[in-house]
Amino acid sequence: MTTLSKCDNGETLAFFPPSWGNEQYPLYAVLLFCDLDKAVVHTNGGVICKFDKAKWQRFVELSKKNQQKNQQEGGK
Repeated sequence: MTTLSKCDNGETLAFFPPSWGNEQYPLYAVLLFCDLDKAVVHTNGGVICKFDKAKWQRFVELSKKNQQKNQQEGGK
């Protein structure tokens, strides 16, 4: 298993949710790292798509900023 930060842009990815019963997990994967200009195969059991590295990096940067903001607000 590889972390997304090591994947190349346009690489084919397969995402399988950690548990069954939540059909939103595959949709989150599509939102966070799939290139929507390419084919996306989606079921409630997983997603196969082409990796959009720029989209993933934006998500990581926003997540870090939000985490820092929450830490600063929690310290008040």
